[in-house]
Amino acid sequence: MPETDECQKRTIWDCEPHTSLILDPYQPGNSALHQLSARTKLLLTLGYILTTTTMPETAWRVYPILLVIILSTAYLAGVRLTRLIKRSLFVSPFLLAALPILFMLPGEPLWTIPAGSFVLTVTRPGVERFLSIGIKIWLCVQAAGLLTAVTAMPALLAALRGLRAPKILVAVAALMWRYLFVIADEAARLMRARSARSTQLPEHRSGGTLAWRAKVAGGMAGSLFLRSLERSENVFHAMQARGYDGESRSLPEKKETKERALALGVGGFLFLCLLWLGILWS
Repeated sequence: MPETDECQKRTIWDCEPHTSLILDPYQPGNSALHQLSARTKLLLTLGYILTTTTMPETAWRVYPILLVIILSTAYLAGVRLTRLIKRSLFVSPFLLAALPILFMLPGEPLWTIPAGSFVLTVTRPGVERFLSIGIKIWLCVQAAGLLTAVTAMPALLAALRGLRAPKILVAVAALMWRYLFVIADEAARLMRARSARSTQLPEHRSGGTLAWRAKVAGGMAGSLFLRSLERSENVFHAMQARGYDGESRSLPEKKETKERALALGVGGFLFLCLLWLGILWS
C-alpha cells in the first residue's frame, strides 16, 4: 500500500508530528516528576510563576538560577530541552506590546530615534524594565510548558477542579481541548480535498497569485467555521441527551499526603529563598 494511503487511514497526529506536538505537548514517562499528583505539580508551577513575576526588575543574577531550575527539572524528567525552549519562543510576538516601555520611563537616556516631528528617547530604566518583562514572561511560559509536558490534560483539568477553580472555566477549557483535535481533523480533510483537486504542470508555477491564495485560504477558513458550527450543535445535543450538567466527572487522585507535603515544603522554601536573594541582590 502506498505511504499516502496508509497515512490517510491513520489519524492526523500520526501523519503530522509537528501539529501533534503543538496540540498535545504531553510526554509520558516514569520519572519522579511524572509520578507526582497533578495537583502538586500545578501548585508548584503556580508558586514558580508567582515567584518569577514578583521578582525585582534588577535581580539579574536570580534569573539564571530560575532558568537552571526549569531546565534541570525538565532534564531529570526526560523532557526534551530543545522542544521545551522552542515552545516557549511562541510568546515572542507578544513582547511587542511592551515596546512603548522603552520610551515612557524617565531616566538616563541611552539613544534617540527620530520619528518625523517627534524624537523618541530610549532610557536605561525603560530598557531594564523591558528586558525584565521579557525574561519573566519567557520563564513563566517555560514553567507552564514543563507542566503540560509531564501532566496529561485530563489530569490537569481534574486538578484545577480539585483546587476549586470555577466550574465554568474548567468546562470551557475541557471542551476547547477536546474539540481542538476535531477541528484539526476537519482542517486536515479540507487540505487533502484541496490537494486532490489541484494539479501542477511542469512548465508552470503552482499556487497562483497571492490574491488567489488569499481567496482560497479565506474560503477554506469559512468552510471550516461552518463545519465546526454544525459539529458543535450536534455535540451539544448529544451531550444534553447524556445528561451533561457542565462538569466532567473523573476518578479521584490517589492520596499522596507525605509526598505532596514534602514537595510543596521544599518548593515553597526554595521559592522564598530565591525571592529573598532577588530582593537582596537588586
